[in-house]
Amino acid sequence: GGFQEIDQDAFFRPVTVYNNTLHEKTMAVRLVDAAMRHAIVHRGVAQLSIPNDVQKESVDPACCLAEGMPPSVEIAPSDAGIARAAEAVNRAERPVIIAGWGARDAVPAVRAIAERIAAPILTTFRAKGMIPEDDPWHLGILGSVGSAQARKKAEEADLLLAFGVGFSKQTNVPPGKPLVQVDLDPIKLGRHAETVSLWGDCGLVLPRLLGHLERREDAARKETIAQDRAAWRAQIDNEADPAAVPVRPPFIMQVLSEILPDNAVITVDVGENGWWFGRNFRMRPGQKFAMSGYLATMGFAMPAAIAAKIAYPERPTVCITGDGGFSMAMAEFLTAVKYDLPMTVVVLNNHELGMIRVEQRMENYPNFGTELHNPDFAAYARACGGEGFSVERPDELAPAVAKALESGRPAIVDVETDPKRF
Repeated sequence: GGFQEIDQDAFFRPVTVYNNTLHEKTMAVRLVDAAMRHAIVHRGVAQLSIPNDVQKESVDPACCLAEGMPPSVEIAPSDAGIARAAEAVNRAERPVIIAGWGARDAVPAVRAIAERIAAPILTTFRAKGMIPEDDPWHLGILGSVGSAQARKKAEEADLLLAFGVGFSKQTNVPPGKPLVQVDLDPIKLGRHAETVSLWGDCGLVLPRLLGHLERREDAARKETIAQDRAAWRAQIDNEADPAAVPVRPPFIMQVLSEILPDNAVITVDVGENGWWFGRNFRMRPGQKFAMSGYLATMGFAMPAAIAAKIAYPERPTVCITGDGGFSMAMAEFLTAVKYDLPMTVVVLNNHELGMIRVEQRMENYPNFGTELHNPDFAAYARACGGEGFSVERPDELAPAVAKALESGRPAIVDVETDPKRF
C-alpha cells in the first residue's frame, strides 16, 4: 500500500451518515452535493475522501453545473395528533416537562406550556442553560448530575412531556411513564408503551400544542416547586464549601458562575469537571456552552475553545477542563498563542483521572492507572507565550480568573483541587 494508506471508508463508516470516495473527477460536484444533503437531512457528519491523484486533476467547467437546491421542508403533525396530545396533557394531574436539545428553538413555547399547565421543567445535560435558571418552573437537570428534586418530580409524574429528548442513559428518564413526545427524528418516537408521538420540529409543534391546552391554576404546586428550587440552590451553595483546601470543584463552579461574562462561550471537557459544571455551574441568559455529547471524548474542550473563539471572535471564550483531558490536547494551547486567540483555560487539577477512579470503585475493582504526573500548567502557559496563573487556595481563584479574562491573551488558570471529593 501507499504511505499512510488506510481504508478511510471503513474508518469513517461507523460515525458518519454519508461516506464515499471521489474516484472520478467529473463526479466531484455531484458527490459534494450528496454529502451536504445527507448531512442536512440526517443531521450528522458526511465524509468524502478525495485521493491525492484526483486532487491534482483539472475539471472541465461542464462538469461543474450546480445541482438543484434541496427543498426547505417543515415537518409537523396533523391537527388530530395535536388534539390527542392536548387531551392527554389536559387529563394529567401531575405533568412534568423534560426539555432536550431538540427543543432549543422552542424555548418560549416550552416556558409558556409550563406556565399554562403548572408543570415543572427539567432539562437534559446537553440542554443546560436553554431554560433560564431563574425561571420559576425550572428545576434543573434530570439525570446523574441533576437534583434530587428533579428526579422526584419525574418519578411522581403521571405524564411526561418529552420535547426534543434523546433518552440518553445519563438522563435516565423514568421507565414506564405515559409520554407526550415531540421529536424531529422519528426513530426516537414511541420509546414508551403509552406514548402520544408527535413527529415534527419543536419550534413548529409546541406553539400549536400550547393553543389546545387548558389553563390550570395550581398555587399549591407552584409553591412546592418554589420550595424545591430553594432547597436545590441551598444544596449547591452548601457543596461549594468556600473554606476548603484544596479548592473544592463546586466552589470553582460557584466562582465561575459569578465572574464569567454574560456573553461568554464556554467549552466543557469530559470527566469530573464536566459533571461539576452540569451540577453546580449556574448559567445566565446569553451564555453558550459546548460539550462533546455522550461519546465522552476527553480532550474536547481545548480545541473546541479555539473553534468557539474563531466562530465568536467578539465574545469571551472560557475552557473548563480537567488535568487528564487537558493533557490530551494541551499542545493546542500553542495554536491559541500562535493565532492570538484570547481565551481562559481553567484546569481542575486533581492529579488523577477522577471519574475513572470512581467508576473502578463502583465496579469493585482496585484503582489502576488513574494517577497522573502533571507539569506546572501555569508555567507551561507562560513557556508557550501565554499567561499562566496558579491557584492553591479559595481566595486566589476569583482574582486569577479575573486577571486571565482581562489579559486579552490565551491564559491558563491551574487550580489545585481535592482528588477524593467527587
